[in-house]
Amino acid sequence: AELTKVKNKFEANYTFSNYDLDERALNLAFFEHLGNAQLINSEIDKYQKVSKNDVLRIAKKLFSSKNASVLYYLSEK
Repeated sequence: AELTKVKNKFEANYTFSNYDLDERALNLAFFEHLGNAQLINSEIDKYQKVSKNDVLRIAKKLFSSKNASVLYYLSEK
């Protein structure tokens, strides 16, 4: 349910941002810089294809104790 909300929010933001000509030009320039301006047409599909298992797999890979920063807070009692 939460993943669906995030996907829908991304799609709405991405779609509405492309209504503004300046933003659309910036997005086209970004994808052209990546090598193919046509990629702008498949961006939403890429996000919609992300699954719960994809998120879990990447989270397990990225969020580990060896990648963590630990802050120890000591009171002056």
